[in-house]
Amino acid sequence: MVLFEPDAGTPVSDQGTLHDLFTAPRRLVRSVLLWLTVLIGVIGLVLPGHPVGFAVPVVVTAVGLIILALNVKSHVFLSSAEFAALAGSPTRQVVLGDGGLRQAGRTVGLRLPDEDRWVVGRLPAADRMMLARLRRVWVFGPSPGGRIGLLVPGGSRPLVARLAPAPPAGAQPVSTTPAEPPAQPGQDPAVRLALRQRLVLVLLSAAFDVAVIGLLTVNALVVRPGEPLFGNVSWLVPAAMFAALLLQNLTGVGRLLRAGRSQRWTWTRVTVGPLNVVDPSRLRLRLRVDAPHEEISLMLVGASALALAVHVSEQLWIMGDLRSSGRMFVGIPGVPAMGQVLARKRPL
Repeated sequence: MVLFEPDAGTPVSDQGTLHDLFTAPRRLVRSVLLWLTVLIGVIGLVLPGHPVGFAVPVVVTAVGLIILALNVKSHVFLSSAEFAALAGSPTRQVVLGDGGLRQAGRTVGLRLPDEDRWVVGRLPAADRMMLARLRRVWVFGPSPGGRIGLLVPGGSRPLVARLAPAPPAGAQPVSTTPAEPPAQPGQDPAVRLALRQRLVLVLLSAAFDVAVIGLLTVNALVVRPGEPLFGNVSWLVPAAMFAALLLQNLTGVGRLLRAGRSQRWTWTRVTVGPLNVVDPSRLRLRLRVDAPHEEISLMLVGASALALAVHVSEQLWIMGDLRSSGRMFVGIPGVPAMGQVLARKRPL
């Protein structure tokens, strides 16, 4: 298993992908706040009596607030000076010794052995799982306000925690998990965690599609009550679009369930292209597999830990069989990160 590891002693700002991941939530929050402000101003001018009604502004506002909520993390509220201090700090690896990893619920304490201080913060499940397995973490900082950045190999993304003189109250030592994951993806706790998280997101997206279709319907009946529903283009076109998205999400649920029943991993060597940070939790990567008599072009979209690991190792783990066309789920044995690849074959 090859995972992405930062360059020891190099400032975060000089490590391109790591810096992009660290600053992406802050940039995205600013962008969403800007567009929400513009939207509220436009609504105030055109909404009263306008034939657009209330559906479009409500939908756009809801999407913006969802994106905002998903990306408001602790380091977003750092001052510019503290944020710059963390971004300019070199990364260093910390190996957690006996008793150096403690947990109370979602709050985790990591002991810095050379300083006799603790890094304390609420970490996502993926980071907690990988810490228990690897017993190491990369840190950078601290900032003047006592914040410190951290990156768990195979975890979610760069995070920010606080320095404390002691572990969190009531925290218990975390035992090391087995190093060898099960052979079948569906029996791997890390893969099951990634599948479950992905399934929840797809189901929430499907529920959002249903809610929007209902909102559009109410909007059409209230704003233009005299027109037949299916003759109202302002309702029919967006409703059809969200119905197509709903069908796509329901199809995705079936694919996820089938991926969870996969009996084996398929490993292949790949040629990697440039890495593109779509958002803090999703990266895009172009790949190529040179198979006999054909070349398979792949577009990978997935969790940052997965895309970074594939980019570094030039290895791809597929849940099930490699196909020359269509969608496939990919991951890493023992790592709670997954994604999808869209394959397209090219004859040689």
